[in-house]
Amino acid sequence: MRTLAPLFVLALVACDRKPPTDGDTADTSDTADTSDTTDTTDTTDTTDTTDTTDTTPGLGTATTLGALRDGSAALPLGTLVRVTGVVTAVRDNKGFTLQSGGAGIFVYKGNGNTTPALGDEVEVVGGYAQYDGSSNTGDPAVSLAEVVVDGHFTTPTYPDSSITVLGAGTLPAPVSVDLADLADDATAEGLESVLVTVSDACPLVVLDDPNGPQAFGEFNAGVSGGDSVRVDNEFFNLPGATTGFAVGGSFTSITGPLYYSFGAYKVAPRTAADGAGYTAVATACP
Repeated sequence: MRTLAPLFVLALVACDRKPPTDGDTADTSDTADTSDTTDTTDTTDTTDTTDTTDTTPGLGTATTLGALRDGSAALPLGTLVRVTGVVTAVRDNKGFTLQSGGAGIFVYKGNGNTTPALGDEVEVVGGYAQYDGSSNTGDPAVSLAEVVVDGHFTTPTYPDSSITVLGAGTLPAPVSVDLADLADDATAEGLESVLVTVSDACPLVVLDDPNGPQAFGEFNAGVSGGDSVRVDNEFFNLPGATTGFAVGGSFTSITGPLYYSFGAYKVAPRTAADGAGYTAVATACP
């Protein structure tokens, strides 16, 4: 029995030992902790970037034309804004109409600054204004909504204003309206600086001479004694480009941005093609 005791003790000791591989596996359990990258996501959080972009000096407050025009942007007149859209009409020495979705605005740039082309997609930084013919503090119902880019002035009101051409855009399809639509000021205000095509059940008869006293190259087209629309030469001289143009002639439709000046909403053609179906003798009303 004494000769067996040492072997019995060794057997008990051997039973208490764990295989080396089991011990190593347990020791490496800390590796998962050291590879924890939970904090990395927090440090790369860029949530605040969007907030700071819109308020960086010189860039203006980013908004949409829709929010600016319907008032939901809640931005006071004089705010430096940043908007994008497609150019729908251009006057080199004055400005252009800009449209995005169903909303439009006039961009006043004067003689300086970049002059984009029809159909360009542009970003504009400028002062939000309502021009009533004498100031930029007018009531929206009796003024033209504008973004003023005036860096060309000796002492500009908006020195950080700019016009940047982003590339070729897609011209929006004109909104079809009739004379009664434009006779309603609330409807017309919602379409201000939006590309429209005006037509009616009857041809649009030329009712007065654009070369007459105080006409300033403009004329009324519509139904004698009924509704009519003022046709502006803000962007293009349609009478001068229309063969046989005269009082009593008629168009089937007239296209252009809906402009506002001197107390009236006016359609402003951009090319001869914007005056469609002209005939020197008015077609009888169906």
